[in-house]
Amino acid sequence: MGMRARIPLIFITLCIGAVFTGCGAKTISRAPDITFGNPDYKHVKDLPRVRYDPYADAAKKPKKGDDIQLSADEYEALGDAFLNQGNFFMAYTQYGKSLEKNPENIRALYKQGLTLLQDKKPGDALPVFDQVLDRQPDFAPALEGQGRAHFALRNLRAAEIQFNRAIALDPLLWRSYHFLGMIHDRNRDHEVAITAYRTALTLRPADGVIHNSLGVSLSAANRSLEAVEVFKQALSSGYTKDTVFNNLGKALCDLERYDEAFQAFQRAGGTAVAYNNTGVGYLKNGDPGQAAAYFRKAIEENPRFYVTAHENLQKALRQQ
Repeated sequence: MGMRARIPLIFITLCIGAVFTGCGAKTISRAPDITFGNPDYKHVKDLPRVRYDPYADAAKKPKKGDDIQLSADEYEALGDAFLNQGNFFMAYTQYGKSLEKNPENIRALYKQGLTLLQDKKPGDALPVFDQVLDRQPDFAPALEGQGRAHFALRNLRAAEIQFNRAIALDPLLWRSYHFLGMIHDRNRDHEVAITAYRTALTLRPADGVIHNSLGVSLSAANRSLEAVEVFKQALSSGYTKDTVFNNLGKALCDLERYDEAFQAFQRAGGTAVAYNNTGVGYLKNGDPGQAAAYFRKAIEENPRFYVTAHENLQKALRQQ
């Protein structure tokens, strides 16, 4: 069968996605009076999930009648395979079977907590990480896991404490630095956030998500020229989500590089969005006449559905 062979042990690393899809991160600054066509960047939502599949065959169901006896490590590896496939229930179950075989398998217990986080159940994940730390108080990844769970639950102060405890024990936990940056940004401590992101990038220099987060923070700190370069680095790393182009367009508008901004916005959401968002840039920079012209072009491009441009046009006309 091949299943009796010892499956190598792997320590899975997970990203929060979107945890951050499930953590509900909000934009750093208060809502502006003018509306962009695309939603603002949401850090946690855009965090990447590490994808690899070393045990894909292990996750295949055995044939009826097969008598398979797995070890604790093999059940753990089977859980890794299911987790990689996004099958959270089966992953959690396999880690539980690993613990039945070996109650001291702290890795499997920790991975159960990560599975609950990935399944957007941070409240259930917290007591699991507590169990890990009861057995091994210096298990830094479990402290990071607690920080991620608190972040998802919007307990930012508790999250900050746990992330700092985690990196004190293991300075290589790049996710902790990234989350600390997001916490500082939400507290409007942008310069501190920038330092945290740059530290994360020393550990993950090609990570486009961290570059995007850093660019957002630089923009918020009125360092738009640096932000433009960082957003371009995010794109060159292969992280080409619409939000990066949108953030790049905003930073270019701040620098009054409107033609480049239009092109970036167009990549993010199409021509109507590009006209509207460039118009917003003109309006923010005190040029309501040009803003109105761009809002009119947005309406011409999409007269039936582009309500946002109508609203922005009225704001521009009131300022003329």
